[in-house]
Amino acid sequence: MRKDALENRQKILTIVRNLLDKQDLEQINMKQIANTADIGIGTLYRNYENKSALAMDLVYDDMEAFIVQSEHDLQKNNVENNNQFKIILTNYLNFREKNMSLLNQVENNAKQVSIFYQSDLHQKLVNIFKQAINELNPHSNAQELTFKADMLIAMLKSDVYSFERTSRNLSQNKILDNIINLFK
Repeated sequence: MRKDALENRQKILTIVRNLLDKQDLEQINMKQIANTADIGIGTLYRNYENKSALAMDLVYDDMEAFIVQSEHDLQKNNVENNNQFKIILTNYLNFREKNMSLLNQVENNAKQVSIFYQSDLHQKLVNIFKQAINELNPHSNAQELTFKADMLIAMLKSDVYSFERTSRNLSQNKILDNIINLFK
């Protein structure tokens, strides 16, 4: 990617992060982003075809940080197996809480979800959960671990997670405890 294109992408991301301090992503439109960034609407759309693609880029750094921290946590041999899973799951729930509106925007766009499922980042996320689940279920084979990791990620998608938090009135800790019990 050209230097000016990279600079535009960074500028766009910075502008949107600043806008998100004042309003939800749903309230921000592409024209407002272009105007605030002082770029043409065409430039914005060349970089991001929609808000879902923009949201994915915004959440990417936090997800990468979660993955790096989780890999580090999994390498610790002095933590009880159940606690490794609990630590990683707690961190993932914190990541989801922090990025709820961005993740919701991504997950409501089928094309963006498909792109994410095919990404290296998604595979890293699946591998993190496979390793953590393997600590609880050491007799599971690779296919079973992949399935369990996929189902864990699916059941924590924004709409389901939000429903459990708001309609079912479950705290983050209660959701955590319930999930741990499912995987024991």
